[in-house]
Amino acid sequence: MMEILKDAKVRNPDNRKSLVAVMDGALCLWSLLSTVLAGVKWVGILDIIHVVEYLWKVANSLYGENTREGKKWVYDHLMAILQGRVGRVIGGMKQILNKRKKLKSGQKKALRETIKYFENHRQWMRYDEYLASGYPIGSVAVHIIPPDIVHNKARRIFCFCLIDLSLQGDA
Repeated sequence: MMEILKDAKVRNPDNRKSLVAVMDGALCLWSLLSTVLAGVKWVGILDIIHVVEYLWKVANSLYGENTREGKKWVYDHLMAILQGRVGRVIGGMKQILNKRKKLKSGQKKALRETIKYFENHRQWMRYDEYLASGYPIGSVAVHIIPPDIVHNKARRIFCFCLIDLSLQGDA
C-alpha cells in the first residue's frame, strides 16, 4: 500500500488531482486506506460489481434465478443506484421487507443483508457523481488476476483495491 502512495506522490506531487480508489466492501480495507491516504486528496468508490452481486441476491430470492422479473428488478434498481438514488433503493427494499407478509426466511435474509450492506457503504455509492467526473466505478481488470499470482495477504488486498491517479480534476 505504501508503494502505491509513494508512486502517487511522484505522479501527483502537488496533490492537485484526486486519487480514485475502487474497492470491495471490506470495511477494514476502507479504514486502512483512510489511514494510509491521510493528507492526500482521494475519492473512494464501492466497486459496482459488488453492488450488482447484492442486487442479484435479492432478485434471485424474490423471483427465482434467471427469471425475466428478476432481471428487470436488477436492471431497474441498478439504474436507480447509478443515477444517485441509493436511498430510494434502500427504502424500497425496506418496504418489501415490511409489507410483504409471506416472505420466506431466505428472502428476508437477502433483503436484510443487502439493506445493511448498502447502508454501511452508502458514502461510497455516489455513482452519478463518479460517472459525471469520469471516474471508474468497477475493478473488473483487477479481479481477473490469476490466484497463483496473488500469493500472500498483501497481494490479495491489492486485488480488491484499484487505485487510479485520474486525470480528472485538471484545470
